[in-house]
Amino acid sequence: MDEAPPPVPPPPRPPFAVDDEQPMPNKKATTALGLGIAALLCVPTLTIVLAPAALVTGVLARREIDRRPGRFTNRGMATAGMVMAGLAVVITVAWVGYRRLT
Repeated sequence: MDEAPPPVPPPPRPPFAVDDEQPMPNKKATTALGLGIAALLCVPTLTIVLAPAALVTGVLARREIDRRPGRFTNRGMATAGMVMAGLAVVITVAWVGYRRLT
């Protein structure tokens, strides 16, 4: 009897193939959102530190997300963190200005 040779298994795929990458959240965007929220909720002295950190982290996250479209899912979180940081700065400046006038 002619026996067929056993089938050869396909070669193993790399563990992180580019076509199999699932979109995932960008950690910098999540950090920007957290810093933006903290900047809104903290006293003005901490806002001076947290707001610029949120802005810089948000800009870096958006650049990274835009460089690799389809790889990350949370560009809106980076934008929201930047908006909250800007709002925190405006509120802080207004509050400090009001306090100086009274």
